[in-house]
Amino acid sequence: MLTGASFSIGTWKGWVRGLSENFGTISTAQPSLVLCVLSRQHQNEERNLSAKIEDACLNLTRHGPTSGLNSTNAIYIHLDQDASMVDCEAWAQKWLDEHPDAPVASILLYQAVVVRDDDLSRIYHGFRQANATQFGPWLQRNGDAVPALTVPIGIVGTEPAVLAAESPDGHRLPLSGAYVFQAGNVYVDAVATKSGTQVAPVGHPRAGVHVHSVMEPHSDGRKLVVSGMLPPSDDLLIL
Repeated sequence: MLTGASFSIGTWKGWVRGLSENFGTISTAQPSLVLCVLSRQHQNEERNLSAKIEDACLNLTRHGPTSGLNSTNAIYIHLDQDASMVDCEAWAQKWLDEHPDAPVASILLYQAVVVRDDDLSRIYHGFRQANATQFGPWLQRNGDAVPALTVPIGIVGTEPAVLAAESPDGHRLPLSGAYVFQAGNVYVDAVATKSGTQVAPVGHPRAGVHVHSVMEPHSDGRKLVVSGMLPPSDDLLIL
C-alpha cells in the first residue's frame, strides 16, 4: 500500500503515512512500522466517575467521621492515564454542585503519566481539585490543613498533560477525549563519523515506539541491529 493511501474496514478508517524524518535515515535492511489506533472515549465515562464518587460517599456515611469546624471529608480519585483530567474535573465539580448535602467537601484527582519533551521522558504527577461551596469557608478557618504533595520520582503539576499525535512534518494534534494505542519499531541507519566509526542511535521517543540502529561493521555487507534495553510501553503499573 502506498504512502498517502486510505482504506476502510467496516466503520473503521485508516491512513498510511510516511515515517517522520526526525527518527533519522530509515533503513532499508529492516521493515519499519508504527501503528496508531484512535477511538473516541465512551459516553459513559462521566457516569463511571460519578459512580466512584457515590460509592466513596456511601463508605463515608457508613464508616467515616462527619465534617465539623476543624475537619472535613475529601475523596481521592486515581485517574487512568487515558482519562481527560479536564473533563473529569468538570464532571466532579458538576457532581458536587448537584449534591450540596453530600458528606464530602472536596474531590482530589490524581493522574500519573509519562510525558516527553524532545528526547527527555519523565513521570508527570498531575493533580486537580473540585470543591463544594462549603470547602472555601472551611479552608479559611483551617489554612494550615492544606496537604503538601510530594512524590519520590518525577515532577508535580496542576496543569493536565497534553495527549497529542505528531505528524511527519512535526505538527501536533491534541487528542483530548480519545483512547489511543500506539506501537511500532523503527530501524534507522547508523551514522558514520569522519573518524570512520559509526554512531548507533537507539531510543524510545514516542509512546510504544522503539528506534533501533542498523550498522554495517563488516566489509561483506552483513548488517548488525542494535537495540536499547527500554520499557516496552509507558504503562505505570505501580502508580
